[in-house]
Amino acid sequence: MSEVLMQTIVDKLNEIDATVGQLKEKMPTVPDYSRQLTAINQSITQAQESVVSLPLQLKFPTAAVHTLTQHLEVNNDLLRRPPKQEIRHHHHLAKGIIASGVLGLLLIICACWIYRLYERQDNYKANDIKYRYLKIEGTSSLQALLYKMDSLYHKDMKAMRDSVVQWEADRERRMELQEKAAQKEREAELLREQAQRK
Repeated sequence: MSEVLMQTIVDKLNEIDATVGQLKEKMPTVPDYSRQLTAINQSITQAQESVVSLPLQLKFPTAAVHTLTQHLEVNNDLLRRPPKQEIRHHHHLAKGIIASGVLGLLLIICACWIYRLYERQDNYKANDIKYRYLKIEGTSSLQALLYKMDSLYHKDMKAMRDSVVQWEADRERRMELQEKAAQKEREAELLREQAQRK
C-alpha cells in the first residue's frame, strides 16, 4: 500500500509540475501589475487610517456647547431684566458760535469806544472854534481875560485843570443843593396847604 500511495503521490507531483510548467509558459504574456497593486494597497491603507481617525474628528464639541449655553443663560437673564434707560439731553454750543459771539461783542464794544472818541474829538473841535471866536470877536476886556487864562494854563497846566474840575464839582453840588432846597420848599408848601385845609 505504501507503494500505491507512493505511486499516487508521484503521479500527482508530476501533474503539478506539468501544470506549473504550463503556467510558466503562459506567465510571460500576463502583464506585471505589481506597482499598481502596491499603490492601490497604500491608498487603501491611508483610507483605512482616515476612516479610523474620523470618529475623533467628528467628536461632539461639548466644551464649546457648554460655553455657549452659559452665554445664552446670561443673555436670557439680561433680556428678562432690561436695564433702565435714562434719557439726558445735553445741548452743547459749538465753539464757533461762542467764538463768533465773543468777537461780535468785542466788535460792538470797539465801535462804541470809537464813536465816543469821535464825539469827544468833535467836542474838542467845537470848543477850540468857540475859544478862537471869543479871542477874535470878544471885547478887549474879554480878550485880556482869555490871554491871561492862556498864560496861566501854560504856566501850570495841572493846577489850572484841578481848579477847573473842582470849580465844576462845586458848581454841580450847589445846583444839586439848590434843587433839593427847591424840592423841600415845594414839599413844605404842600404841607402848609394841607394844614390850612384841615
